[in-house]
Amino acid sequence: MGSSSSSPADGPTQLEDKYYPEWIKNPENIKDLTGKVALITGVSTSSGLGFYATKALALKGAQCVITVRNVEKGEAVKADLEAKLQEDGVKPKIAVMKMDNCDFASIRSFTDEFKKQYDRLDIVCNNAGVMGLDVQMTKDGYDIQIQTNHLSHFLMTARLWPLMKATAEKYGDVTITQVSSGASHKGGPTVDTANLNNPHPSHGFLLYLAPFVLGGSTGHWASQPSGSTPRMVDTPMRFRCF
Repeated sequence: MGSSSSSPADGPTQLEDKYYPEWIKNPENIKDLTGKVALITGVSTSSGLGFYATKALALKGAQCVITVRNVEKGEAVKADLEAKLQEDGVKPKIAVMKMDNCDFASIRSFTDEFKKQYDRLDIVCNNAGVMGLDVQMTKDGYDIQIQTNHLSHFLMTARLWPLMKATAEKYGDVTITQVSSGASHKGGPTVDTANLNNPHPSHGFLLYLAPFVLGGSTGHWASQPSGSTPRMVDTPMRFRCF
């Protein structure tokens, strides 16, 4: 998961590879991805879903592109990924590109540059996200959590859609995975479609209790489910052109 914090590149927590090593090597779980291009957003720490998704895809031979707001941090994560994969005898292909989900101009700049550098896009993992932030607006005028987790990913995916469609037509399946939050299953309706910047959308009793359990103010958590941060991988969407 990406973050708006300035934590070290190795992240706050190193996750244990409890099931990963054997599961990922089973060809029945993930097929060979040699020649495919994968895009994973928000891989700014050496922990979390983005890091392990990149590690898995690169292990299977995919050319991986990770996006970060801070390229220096991204290069540190890349070095960590390369070191871990080389332990498995793999020389990964990983590129770092700058993209700030808080800035639509950055999204447009990134997608333009991506299309200059790559002529195919087989896998997209919309992983970047923030959570539990104080109410604040981006320079584009949207709630920071809504824009970071949702609007920017929509804009990025829409701008890369023609490339994905062309890839599907030429090579077969293309996969898009939208990472979301378990919090989206809690409480009642949480998206005010008439006002995405509403700092206090309606929510259920469990979310009302969040400040008392997790700390912070009501405003800290009220928009959390509607702008839910990546915690849980949704079922990937695949499409094939015939």
